[in-house]
Amino acid sequence: MATRDVRISAGKLRDVIEFQARIDVDNGDGTSTPTWKAIPHGRCRADVQPVVRRMSGAEAIHAQQLMGGSTFHVETYFREDVTARHRVILIGPPDVPANIISDPADPDGRRRVLQFVCNTVLTEG
Repeated sequence: MATRDVRISAGKLRDVIEFQARIDVDNGDGTSTPTWKAIPHGRCRADVQPVVRRMSGAEAIHAQQLMGGSTFHVETYFREDVTARHRVILIGPPDVPANIISDPADPDGRRRVLQFVCNTVLTEG
């Protein structure tokens, strides 16, 4: 079986996102508060924007998303440090936080492209 060649065309790289990881911040009284912190670009090129595409209703149902909000398909250059535990900020205006709801996938196994589905967050936290 031939491997499908996956490429991102330069004309589609017009969106801007930021990956964030959930961390616990010490309140100083023995308790902590969860918050989100931007994760650095690592080995990913910081100057390359991803492709962000709103999914149709049929695709959103296929992705088993039953909650409100908007569902997006995101395609960016490969990063091994991004997982479904992270979230994405779709840089606006306005900036929109979105949970990654699918495990990020490397569609052709060549560590060039990362694809995942995310859903906008209705209540932050």
